[in-house]
Amino acid sequence: ALLCYGEARCGTCHQGSVMADQLFHNLAVRPMGGGPSDLEHVDFGAAHRSHVGLESRFAFRTPPLHNVAASGPWMHNGCYTDLEDAVRHHLDPLGGLYNFDTNQLDPEFHNQVHDSDEVLAQVEDTLSEDLLEIPALSDAEVTQLLAFLEALTSPRLDQLQELVPASVPSGLPLVGPNL
Repeated sequence: ALLCYGEARCGTCHQGSVMADQLFHNLAVRPMGGGPSDLEHVDFGAAHRSHVGLESRFAFRTPPLHNVAASGPWMHNGCYTDLEDAVRHHLDPLGGLYNFDTNQLDPEFHNQVHDSDEVLAQVEDTLSEDLLEIPALSDAEVTQLLAFLEALTSPRLDQLQELVPASVPSGLPLVGPNL
């Protein structure tokens, strides 16, 4: 926790009782899939869903950290299937954007990952300013952060699994770990 809220600067966005500032940030996550309309080939995030304007393209709301270790895949689009990879993306957002490994995804999602230079440049151009000062953490410190994130998992999480619905309100089935 000291590392998370200190040198690692996670608490800049993951703050308060829900461990989320509820604001939109562009973390340079590799875009996958289309926008909310069939006419949009890229999901612009907050720019599609709110009145924040085009300068917030590719920005998504900070998620809470409670039970984060059990809530994968991670990032707004599920592009990271390993929590450590998601944490490391925060430490090198542009490296994660330009060097994203699609092999971590199920093959059915490979063709959903955007790789055009134009889209990647748009993501970089609208990168959140709060990412300009990224701490350099050692492997041991990343391990400590992961241990802290694991510690945020509710001891009763297994009991809550029976409350997970079989589908979302639209009727589409839930897809993900343990489902």
